Amino acid sequence: MMFGTGDKFDYFQCSKCGCLQILEMPVDMSKYYPAGYYSFAETHGWMANLKERALFRRDRFAYSGRGILGRIVFGFSPNPALIHVRDLGLPLDARVLDVGSGDGRNIRVLARCGYTCLTGIDPYLSGDAEFGPNLKVWKRSMEALQGEFDLVMLHHSLEHMSDQRLAFASIARLLAPRGISLIRVPTVSSYAWERYRIHWVGLDAPRHFFLHSIQSLRTLADEVNLRIKSITWDSTVFQFWASDQYEKGIPLNSTDSLLMNPVKLVFRYGKIKEMGKRAAILNNEGRGDQIAMLLAKES
Repeated sequence: MMFGTGDKFDYFQCSKCGCLQILEMPVDMSKYYPAGYYSFAETHGWMANLKERALFRRDRFAYSGRGILGRIVFGFSPNPALIHVRDLGLPLDARVLDVGSGDGRNIRVLARCGYTCLTGIDPYLSGDAEFGPNLKVWKRSMEALQGEFDLVMLHHSLEHMSDQRLAFASIARLLAPRGISLIRVPTVSSYAWERYRIHWVGLDAPRHFFLHSIQSLRTLADEVNLRIKSITWDSTVFQFWASDQYEKGIPLNSTDSLLMNPVKLVFRYGKIKEMGKRAAILNNEGRGDQIAMLLAKES
């Protein structure tokens, strides 16, 4: 439903841990990560460039809390990723790894905020890129990476990986002795999954191989001796308006979608504001459809 192809995929839910999993992974996933996929999309034309600049200001506001334009854009299209990084209070020379970085937007924002040792990796990139001596984005999987990092973060990339046990083992291997892993994922331990089921935007078939429950994440962490320090629910209005669109048969990248026609957001501001209040209530109740989990190595 992101691109409206209408392809269908079977999923099953584990009766023991509650994890929702794709039954058969497509042999060729590249067709489901086209050039228009949001993590890799290049900006062309004045409208695309304007959108990119607005999103950058949103993300810089999320980290710094400064900027009127960023505050406004964040209100319409929140992105909690950098709020979580800010709250960690890392020194600016911390070694930061962003797994599933796409074009490196998150770490490019961190670079402008003063961080000096930033690496992004993503196996679906067209090639390696360097944005300066202290900021690298590589076409690479986590399993193939060497080194130690003070922060290993996965912002909605874990669910795209075919081997979850290997992914957690790789996180444990790459963490420095006092390092922290920040994992953000959609979760079936949520109201949105209960309410929307196959129309839930967080399902995102077939790119999301695993939709974890809280229990399945705990099981994986325990297997590699990672300790869960905290779990924060950070779902947004996206769970409502995008899932509502799917119920009506409107793909995310359709011209009828709020994503592709942000002007519509202005006229639906009151409705979006109400959705934001609902999202906040669900987060406080531990029923939002996205979580941020902090992990550390067992001492």
